[in-house]
Amino acid sequence: MNRELRILYIMGYERSGSTFLQNLVATHPALLPVGEVHHLWDRGVKEAVQCGCGEYVKSCPFWRKVFRNWYGIDELDELLQKYKDANAIRRWRKWLFLQSMWTSSAQLKRSIQPYTHAIRRLYEALYEVEKGVMWIVDSSKTPVYGWVLTLMENIDLRILHLVRDPIATEASVWKRKHAGHPNYQGYWPGRAAARWAFWTWVNHHWFHKHPGYRLLAYDTLLERPRDVVQAVHRWLGLTPYLGAFETQKVVHLEPTHTFGGSPSRFRTGRVVVSPTPNPLLHSIHRKWAAFLAIPGVGVYREALLQRWIDQNLYRKDNP
Repeated sequence: MNRELRILYIMGYERSGSTFLQNLVATHPALLPVGEVHHLWDRGVKEAVQCGCGEYVKSCPFWRKVFRNWYGIDELDELLQKYKDANAIRRWRKWLFLQSMWTSSAQLKRSIQPYTHAIRRLYEALYEVEKGVMWIVDSSKTPVYGWVLTLMENIDLRILHLVRDPIATEASVWKRKHAGHPNYQGYWPGRAAARWAFWTWVNHHWFHKHPGYRLLAYDTLLERPRDVVQAVHRWLGLTPYLGAFETQKVVHLEPTHTFGGSPSRFRTGRVVVSPTPNPLLHSIHRKWAAFLAIPGVGVYREALLQRWIDQNLYRKDNP
């Protein structure tokens, strides 16, 4: 029988701080941060992407052990030949929600079984490499991949939906665009805010009834990082580990083996948690972005209430 998987899935829109949140939460020795598993094959295997330790994923000793436990081979080119359908979800993920409207849950599970089987084997390989780990932290962010995890059996899935202010998200994307980042050159004013609204609404609409779903505002993470980490640890049923924190906003980070996400995965040593300055948007740009973000604003305001954080901090029956 397959072992129970315990996955903390960080969900949200890009430029929302998910990579940094992952590194903060995973200061607990019982948590293993791995980055964006959803992009393992395209960004981790096919492309030359660096692991959080500084090595490229293809040559990182940690990931080579994982691949060896996963498929019993060392050469990643051979891995791609071994599992040719590893990228299947990249092809049909956009239609998965529409397919669910006329397909029963059992049929849907059967149709994606090769993919979920491969993902389960990957998580189990991670457990084999890091034997003392109780939870794997996956920051893939996308709603479809999160939904695929809900279809898997024998899994304790916790979904932490991180929501950032839409104007700050728009400004962050615009900063990357002006810096020449290739992924953002096609963005027009307001596009990031519109995408933010869609992702935020879809994430909340799909998962808000899941028993393991929680909302977290990026503002709260910046204001109370130690409290957030403590609350998350208790929510996972762990005794909070705050040894990495000097104060509420000063933390010591160790190198990790995460891939994908923002360059914050390379931040190590003494880190002061503070807002990253973003360029000021033109007033018309700002108003346009605010208008396009309206569908998701209600979810953001709900995230700001931070009720579950205080409940986990002060509940007496927690570890």
